[in-house]
Amino acid sequence: MTQVLRQMDLVVAEGVQQGARFSLQERRPVTVGIRFDCDVVLEPQVLADKKTIIPGHEPVLRLLREGQEVQIEVVSGDIHVGQRTMSPGESSPLLPGDSVRVGNSSCVLETVRQNVANAETQIERGSMNQSFSPQKRRKPPIRLTLAGGFILGVLFVVIGISEYAGLSDNGSSDEPRLPDLATLLPVEGFEQIVVEQSSGKAAEITGFVAGRAQFKQLTSLISPYAHRVNVDISVGEELQDSVASVYRLHGIAADVDVTAMGQVSVSTAVAEVSILDTIEERVRKDVAGVMNLDRINTPPLEIEDKTPADTIPGKRIVLVVASEPAYILTEDGSRYFSGSVLPGGYRIQAIHDQKVDLVRNDEYLELIF
Repeated sequence: MTQVLRQMDLVVAEGVQQGARFSLQERRPVTVGIRFDCDVVLEPQVLADKKTIIPGHEPVLRLLREGQEVQIEVVSGDIHVGQRTMSPGESSPLLPGDSVRVGNSSCVLETVRQNVANAETQIERGSMNQSFSPQKRRKPPIRLTLAGGFILGVLFVVIGISEYAGLSDNGSSDEPRLPDLATLLPVEGFEQIVVEQSSGKAAEITGFVAGRAQFKQLTSLISPYAHRVNVDISVGEELQDSVASVYRLHGIAADVDVTAMGQVSVSTAVAEVSILDTIEERVRKDVAGVMNLDRINTPPLEIEDKTPADTIPGKRIVLVVASEPAYILTEDGSRYFSGSVLPGGYRIQAIHDQKVDLVRNDEYLELIF
C-alpha cells in the first residue's frame, strides 16, 4: 500500500530567477514581491524598472496554504492572476497551474505528487491495518528563499533559511566558509557598513553607500555567501534622484546631496519660499528613507526694473485670451502664458476673462481690461 503526499511549490516561470522554486508549508503565510522585507524576493529584470514603481506601492502578495488549498491576498501594488488584475486587499483561491505576475516575474503554482511506501512503518507498528502517518515519518522540508536582487535595482536582499542541520555554516562542504565580514568590508572601502554576525545565524548587513557602483561592488563581495546574509543597504544616489524628482515635478530646480543614511540636503534658489514647505511635506510622504532634510534656499538677486512694462517698446498688452491655454498678447506679437514673468518683473498668476492677476515679491497686482 502506498500513501500519496502532495508538495505545493511556487515556481518562477518567467524572469531573472526562472526555474527557482519555493515550497509552501501548511498554515505558514509567505509574502512574495520585489520589496526587500518579503519572504520571497523577486529580482526586477532591469534596473530601470524600479523607476516606474511608486515607493510604497511595490507589488507584494501573501500566500497561505491550508491543506491542498492556497489562498492569495494582495498586500500592495497590482498583481495579475491569469487574466485578472487584483488590487490591495483583494483575495481569492490560487489553483495549481494558475499564473501570478509580480512585476517582471511570472510564477506558477505547481503540485508535486510523492508516493511513499508505508510497509516498513506498518511492520514497526506491528499491524498491517494501521494507517501511515506521513507527518511522523518524512523529514522536515527545506524552505528555500529566492535570491533577492536590485529593487527599483537598488536593494539586494538574500535570505537563507534552512531547517536541515546539515545546511548550517559548518556543515556544507560545497559552499565557501563565511568570512569575518565585519573585518573584510571596511578593508574594501565600506566604512559605513555595519555587520552583525554570530555563529549559526545569517549575518545582518546594514548601512549606506554613496552610489550604484559601490552597491554593485558590495553585492559582488557577498554574492558567494548569498543565502547566509541579510542585506539592507541605503544607496545615496537612488535617494538623491527620488528627492530631486519631487522638486522637479513641482517646477523647482534643486541641488540634492545625500551625505549619510537618510541625511538629505537640498539647495534651491526660489523667490517664493512658501512652496518649499509643500514640497518638503511631499518628499517626506512619498520618498522612503528620508530621515532628515536640510533646506538651503538662496533667493535670486532682484534687479528692479523702473521702466513700466507699458512703456517698453512693443510690450503694451493688446489682447487677453482667457480660454485654455490662457495668455496675454503684447504689441510686438509675444505671448505670455500663466506662470510667465513679464519684463517688469511681475509673474502672471492667473488670467480670467479680461482680468490678469500678477505677483512680484509678495506684492499682488490686478489688471482689468
